[in-house]
Amino acid sequence: MSDESISNAFAFSIKDLQANENDLLTKNQEDILHNYNTSRGCGTRAASLAIGLTIVIMFGVLLSVTDPGSPGFRQAMPYFAGTGMVFLLIFIFFVYLSKVRSRDLYSRSISTLEGEIRTWTKEYPTGTGFFMELEGTRFQLQSKEQMDALSTCSFYRIYFIRNPPVHVILSIRILG
Repeated sequence: MSDESISNAFAFSIKDLQANENDLLTKNQEDILHNYNTSRGCGTRAASLAIGLTIVIMFGVLLSVTDPGSPGFRQAMPYFAGTGMVFLLIFIFFVYLSKVRSRDLYSRSISTLEGEIRTWTKEYPTGTGFFMELEGTRFQLQSKEQMDALSTCSFYRIYFIRNPPVHVILSIRILG
């Protein structure tokens, strides 16, 4: 395969590759990373909404089952508060974990790997997944065209942003 077929399949330009080789991002790549950040933010907002609604529903059920002035209500409040705190702590833990795992995405830190790749497919009920591995790092490819553009007998240098579980491939150089 040629540099041109790889750049077409992965939608990067020679300018993108040259910028990545100098540890820089182009405007196009900045826009792509901005979209990744935006989608991560939507997930965090959705999780916040789900946790908040769960706590409100729990409190509503508690109010509808008992009289707020009754001793049973006062006895149930510590359990309700404890459950709410557990939900909140779990949520905070996963937000923290998400931030740690995506720190390279936020800092725009470019990583580089070199070597021979291994590609494979995996069937899912919703379709086929395309994957590539280089030096122990797994990448999920977006299409069969991307997988077909790569040769398992060649050596590559891949410029990417670590963003587990799906790293963002910026550009690829054929080494031989």
